[in-house]
Formats: sequence, structure tokens, C-alpha cells
Amino acid sequence: MEALSETLRLGRAGGLSTDEVLGVLPLTTIAPIAAMKGPVVASGDFGDTQFSAALLAKDLRLMLSTADTPLPAAALVAAELQRAVDAGHGDEDFSVIARDR
Repeated sequence: MEALSETLRLGRAGGLSTDEVLGVLPLTTIAPIAAMKGPVVASGDFGDTQFSAALLAKDLRLMLSTADTPLPAAALVAAELQRAVDAGHGDEDFSVIARDR
């Protein structure tokens, strides 16, 4: 989800619309998450929660505290999820991390 979120941000910065970015993602390695969550991100409605940001943030905290070596990507995603939770979006779908900021 973080890869999709950052891809959309980069595309927007380059002048592409969300639909244009989502249109080329099937050619990339993040195609599965783009297919699953792209329509949610494009709609901007994260209320149909399949798995909440708060629950995934909790799971990532557990992973980070359990690991005996650093998990840098997991730590970055945990921080993104915690920002969403802190902003009042914890009950929304974890894809809320792709919400425009």
C-alpha cells in the first residue's frame, strides 16, 4: 500500500492524474495492490474498511518489536499508518495512507 501511495504522489507531482497512474500500474510489480485498492484510492472513500489502519498499525508495532533485526520498510509503513490514526482515520481502511495530504 505504501508503494501505491508513493507512486500516486510521484505521478501527481509529475502532472499525471490518479487514473493515469493507475492505468500504467498493471505493468509494474505493485499491480496486485493497485488492482485491489486503486479504485478505493481513486474514489477517496476509505470508509468501506476491509482492514483498518489502526489494526494494521498495531500489527506492524508487534512485528517491529518482535524482529531481531531492523525492518526499515515496515517501520516506514508503521509511521504512515500511525499518522493516519493520529489524524482520526484509524477506523478507515488501511489504504487511507494514500489519501492526499
